[in-house]
Amino acid sequence: MTPTTARVLGKSADAARILESMHGDNVFTSVHEVGGEIHYEFHPLLRRFLLLRAGSELPAAERDRITRQAAASARRER
Repeated sequence: MTPTTARVLGKSADAARILESMHGDNVFTSVHEVGGEIHYEFHPLLRRFLLLRAGSELPAAERDRITRQAAASARRER
């Protein structure tokens, strides 16, 4: 995901800094450049953990909002 997508999905102005820090600290995060834009990718184990945690801790409406926005962002990034 791009830092912009992370900011929108996570409702956090610090999303880019957090992703950069995770990558710099080798916390299950890799970075790629796609079309001149930075994209971060979580290791599959971290991604699975985050999905499970979101499923158990976020209200259904918030999960639905994130899912819809993530799908819309993925379509735009293609």
